[in-house]
Amino acid sequence: HCSTVSYTRRIPAGSEGKIILKIHTKKYLHETIQKKALVITNDPQNSKIFLTVRGKVEGYFAKIPRNAYLSGVFGKSITSTVIVAPKKMYPFRITGSHIIGTKNFKYFIEEKKGPAWHIAFQNLKTSAGKYKNTLVLETDSSIMPELKIQVHGLIVKKDPATISKDRISLAGPADKTLLERIIIRSPRYSPFEIESITTGGSGNIKVWIEKKGRWKGDSFIITVENRRKTQGSYSEILRIKTSSIDQPEFK
Repeated sequence: HCSTVSYTRRIPAGSEGKIILKIHTKKYLHETIQKKALVITNDPQNSKIFLTVRGKVEGYFAKIPRNAYLSGVFGKSITSTVIVAPKKMYPFRITGSHIIGTKNFKYFIEEKKGPAWHIAFQNLKTSAGKYKNTLVLETDSSIMPELKIQVHGLIVKKDPATISKDRISLAGPADKTLLERIIIRSPRYSPFEIESITTGGSGNIKVWIEKKGRWKGDSFIITVENRRKTQGSYSEILRIKTSSIDQPEFK
């Protein structure tokens, strides 16, 4: 478990020697580790000495992202921002940067107070598909001279919203509760919100909405309830306005 071991090979009587153990800590971030070492000597009274190394592994940076994601619809602006910030006890500065691989994105680095660096990514890929590139940040730290951020791109051709039905029927006895539901699924890569729902204003129906999150996009469950208490027929149009540029309204 030690990356390197060094020690004083010959220690005269009454003198001191040093044993230096360097331990791999990559898998033990924020954990307390304990390792043991056996020292063998030619001293008949202390031929074997057991050493125990114990300590807590601290994270080198207070905040450092390993990945950045650029996901969206082809032809749209696709951006993402991450923040890099050191701990006070391990200060450093970003002195340079470069991309490994095809330049499918561009980036802007802005220094903030703290210090901290905001890194804004913008997709440059002009066709649908996936990519993975690496942004290398060069620092003045002797401990960590380079930081690497994996940039993942997923660009899709179209990502329209879907609606479960465009016509509903509230048919039944006037003294019974009559309900129907419509489900609108927001696109995963170009999500939107429902801003308003309007009816004809006749008072024949009551409408309410419930939002549910999904990993592929939000779902909006719109419930329509009959409010008419007398026999007869009616026709209403629901106008559902969204924040989407591509699909601003459903009817």
